Amino acid sequence: MTITGRLKELIVTSGGENVSPVPIENKLLELLPEVSNAILVGDKRNFLSCMFCLKTEMDPSGEPTNVLAPSVLEKSKELGSKAETCEQAAEDPLWHDYLGTAVEKYNKEFAVSNAQNIRKWIILKNDISLGKGELTATMKMKRSVVMRNYEKEISTIYETASTEKAASSWYVCWSRTVCSFMHGIEEFTNENGDFKRTRCDLPRHEREKGVRQSEPLNSPWRRWPGLVLVFLRFTSVGGGRRDSEA
Repeated sequence: MTITGRLKELIVTSGGENVSPVPIENKLLELLPEVSNAILVGDKRNFLSCMFCLKTEMDPSGEPTNVLAPSVLEKSKELGSKAETCEQAAEDPLWHDYLGTAVEKYNKEFAVSNAQNIRKWIILKNDISLGKGELTATMKMKRSVVMRNYEKEISTIYETASTEKAASSWYVCWSRTVCSFMHGIEEFTNENGDFKRTRCDLPRHEREKGVRQSEPLNSPWRRWPGLVLVFLRFTSVGGGRRDSEA
């Protein structure tokens, strides 16, 4: 006896949430008529992502080519894109944003929990096919085969997300440090007035009882950290553009 896959397809996230991918994929196909296949991924991952296959022309043997189907080419022109193949569409920010609009619509209107929100998505450079063993004879997707064939693309999605998260965490940490530094010179005394300490040094339970004695110094040297934060926020160091809100 050989096990070829799950009888009931489920994605189990790293947080233990069970997500049924088929209803989500079907809803995305309804929202995106130019897409032939939407492949949800996220098993043992922190969040869900999706790989999209655009509709393409077929070769004489019935296998998909890289040339976009006429209806997809019309949409491409409507978007202002010059993409005519899957490879070009995969690198085109106009197509990425178009798919992102549908993903955001799904997240807001159809996702029943945060675990079902899609945070990342890509366009595959070719459609899944029967010849590569990715479809059954009835043209249903073999999820395990697709996951294996596109393991590199899936890894790239989550590696990029991890890099962005690390950069964002660094920015948040720096922001809090600078803010504490900027406001840390406020002085407090206890109820008896027998000691004076800075806001940074004052414990929380003492700060709640303390009385502020002086306002922060209003000098130019306190302004440069804010300028640094503005610079970091609009550069890649500050986390970059987020594809979708969690």
